[in-house]
Amino acid sequence: MAAKKYNSPKLKWAKERQSKLKSISAEYDFGKNYNALQGDTKINTLQTKQDKYNDLKSELDALRLEITESENEVIEFYVGALTRIESEHGRNSREYEIAGGIPKSKRKPPKRTARPVKKE
Repeated sequence: MAAKKYNSPKLKWAKERQSKLKSISAEYDFGKNYNALQGDTKINTLQTKQDKYNDLKSELDALRLEITESENEVIEFYVGALTRIESEHGRNSREYEIAGGIPKSKRKPPKRTARPVKKE
């Protein structure tokens, strides 16, 4: 499942505020770097960082899928190897146990549970 992309609520708020300020005056300037150009620069910087973050998240999602596929390949390989050892040496052999299998003779039989008596 792909990770949800991040949409900054503060970026949305800033864009709305910038739009409202520009509706009063397209090139507003309140002095001390509080002007339309600075506002646009700050919004663009935040937008660029958010886009980069979301791109990296997408790359991580793709890498996670590759890892999952590799894990499945490794599991299939070693399960297949154990199956081949079992067919060659038998399920009760020392080789099967060394390879990580549990010999049939060492498996515990399932416990029987008493069924409750029905009351009439």
